[in-house]
Amino acid sequence: MNEVESETKYEPFNNKRMFAFSLGVPIITLMWSIRAMIQLYAEKGLKLSIFAVLIILAIYAIWDANFLNLKSKIII
Repeated sequence: MNEVESETKYEPFNNKRMFAFSLGVPIITLMWSIRAMIQLYAEKGLKLSIFAVLIILAIYAIWDANFLNLKSKIII
């Protein structure tokens, strides 16, 4: 084994990891589509203003990201 091969510690990915990585874009697209459908339903069906829907989704995103959890180690 030469010096270059000994320094390179590359191991090929297994099929499960490659499949999970390839699903990233479709899952993100699906999440954005669902968020848009919820936003349209809140605006058209529930007759909320766009600003109210924005505030509700922002509060949910902050809550979901665990920023309000005091035990969190995230420093803003």
